[in-house]
Amino acid sequence: MNFPNDQFELILAEDGDWREIKEIFESGEFDGGIAVQYLRNPNPIASFEKEGEKVVILMLRDKQKNKAVGFGACIIKRVYKDKKVVNMGYLTGLKLLPQYRKRIFVIPDCYQKIYEYTGDQVDFYFTTILKENTAVRKMLEKPRKLMPLYDYLGDYRVYFCKSGISNLNFGRQDNTKAGAEYFPRRCGRNELVTFFSKQAQGADLSLESIAAYDLENAVYYGLYKDNVLTACGYVLNQQQYKQYVVKKYAGIYRLISKLPTRLLGYPSFPGINETANCACAGLWAENNDVVSADKLWRFMRRDAKEFDFLMIGFFENHPLRSYFEKTKHIHYDSCCYIVDFKHNKNIFDELSEENLYIDVAFL
Repeated sequence: MNFPNDQFELILAEDGDWREIKEIFESGEFDGGIAVQYLRNPNPIASFEKEGEKVVILMLRDKQKNKAVGFGACIIKRVYKDKKVVNMGYLTGLKLLPQYRKRIFVIPDCYQKIYEYTGDQVDFYFTTILKENTAVRKMLEKPRKLMPLYDYLGDYRVYFCKSGISNLNFGRQDNTKAGAEYFPRRCGRNELVTFFSKQAQGADLSLESIAAYDLENAVYYGLYKDNVLTACGYVLNQQQYKQYVVKKYAGIYRLISKLPTRLLGYPSFPGINETANCACAGLWAENNDVVSADKLWRFMRRDAKEFDFLMIGFFENHPLRSYFEKTKHIHYDSCCYIVDFKHNKNIFDELSEENLYIDVAFL
């Protein structure tokens, strides 16, 4: 796709383009109380490929300088919707080098090209935008003829919880339910497949399998009540291909980052220009039972002692979110959108008010 002045073009990325994509990632600007640089080192293309069946990456090139100045990506994943497995296209957003961000307006062309390359492979498109990124949200939420509709589904909150905790107070009998015995432990993936499948089918956007994509490399956990599996979860270390580097603390976080937060039950704050030592987690409990969720989550946090904190996320109407609100944590919020290229709102209407489960590991 050529632009009117013939200076820029949109083309599919090739394997050798990873160095230029890496440069674009590293040029990011950072705002907010905790300003974080999001990276996919050492190879961004290989990083994207760990998160779906397929990734389509479009490169925006300045032909006069023979240089990539931006890119956008769509990661195709198999997820549940209405208890059926369908293909979801997760849009990662357009990223540009700083010197080009106000010089060219290429967003409609990028969306047109993404849809051209993925429309026959994707049942619907989904994305998230940081809630505090109000300028981008306002721009995309405004209906435009040449743009897909951004239909707001609701908020998604990611919780950062201290790991390496102790004092679980597990005895052979749990005092909250007379006669019930709870045993949390690490598990093999095969033990959890049937349980996970049942839980995932009841929550739209859940991945089709607990072994989907890079989850096959996760550490798995199960909670047994009277020898029956009642909750399961995972912890996935993505630091080898996805990093969060703190660039600045502002406002109240400038003070909090200097406090001994781990002693207070909260995660420690990484130093400036330090990569966060963290892992992502997922958790499912039968009937969203809070007692089971609490016991397994505390065990997972204790077991994952090599990390400073675990990240886990829930959509605004998830039944377990009220439990996590009561835990000691730090959080950030994103807005969830159905990206509607057909302008008919069908998928949005189907998913509105539904119970959504979204893995933070794949955002």
